[in-house]
Amino acid sequence: MDFKDTFSKIRKTAIDTASTVAHSAKEGSAALAKKSSELIEISKLTLSINSEEAKIKELYSDIGKKIFEKHASGHYIDPELVENCNEITALNSKLKELKDKIEDIKTNSKIDSVEFEEVSSEDIGTAEAKNNTQE
Repeated sequence: MDFKDTFSKIRKTAIDTASTVAHSAKEGSAALAKKSSELIEISKLTLSINSEEAKIKELYSDIGKKIFEKHASGHYIDPELVENCNEITALNSKLKELKDKIEDIKTNSKIDSVEFEEVSSEDIGTAEAKNNTQE
């Protein structure tokens, strides 16, 4: 075998290898593009699902508020819901007591330089969640 044949075989092998690598890279990039597209579509659908679920929760809340308002104004509601409405009434009373205590403390406090700000239960839940994740 002479040098020219050896070189020709090496050249052919290199070209075949490069062709195979290029083909594999092309297939891999196509598969990656498809998977990326699928992941983007799944993310969009998941966001849509979360949005629709939030709308449903808001509607449930609105329904509950309307039922409670009817109960509070003395209208008839389904007997199964009366207990829930009574619990809400009790919780509202408890909230009023707690808010009144805060007002008493603010009114009777000798600390004039401190300003109190109203904190919602959502703020407390967020703060607790933040503290739990830091631990």
